[in-house]
Amino acid sequence: PVAELAETWSDALDPLIAGANNQQTLQNLSDKALGALNAMLDSIEEGNKPVLDPALLDDFRSAGNEVAADIQPGDQQGEESAGEPVDLEVLEIFLEEAGEILDQLEQLLDDWRKEPANHQFNQEAQRALHTLKGGARLSQLSDLGNQAHGLETRLIDLGGNEPDEAAWQAITEDHDAIVARVAEIRQRYEQGSTAQPADQKTADKPEEKPE
Repeated sequence: PVAELAETWSDALDPLIAGANNQQTLQNLSDKALGALNAMLDSIEEGNKPVLDPALLDDFRSAGNEVAADIQPGDQQGEESAGEPVDLEVLEIFLEEAGEILDQLEQLLDDWRKEPANHQFNQEAQRALHTLKGGARLSQLSDLGNQAHGLETRLIDLGGNEPDEAAWQAITEDHDAIVARVAEIRQRYEQGSTAQPADQKTADKPEEKPE
């Protein structure tokens, strides 16, 4: 329950990082989550099994969904159409970090393939993707953040199970798509583009305009 609360709490805060305006609601829920977390840790120290109120998780999910719905149809589309500038210094730092994370992730997936029963590789990959997701969203790269979140969720859904061949194929495809997106962002950065680098739709729009 401790990990479940932490993950749900983090996911609910992601839309806020992406620019949502639900600060008060999430602040109130965060206060409750902190109290619940401390109570569970105290329970563990006393040798008891920690208990989490499922209603708190539901409240976080509801708040996160409301905020995501708030920003995805309008704000995110506006970001794509307007090509909102990205701080190049922030982007440079993120790209350096992303390269290291992707190297780590590739090694983890290779090692996991060799030892599919070792759940630690799954957990380490989740942490790497979570870091990538947070950095992408802070850098206004919402598409990349969503891709990282999608693969992270896929790994979480596996639980402690070994991936079958279909799962490995899906994981590989998601990973390859993330690598390709980061390469695209890096290329546009090196070409001096100050527009939203992750916005493939914006890049394609000139070809879609009527003559």
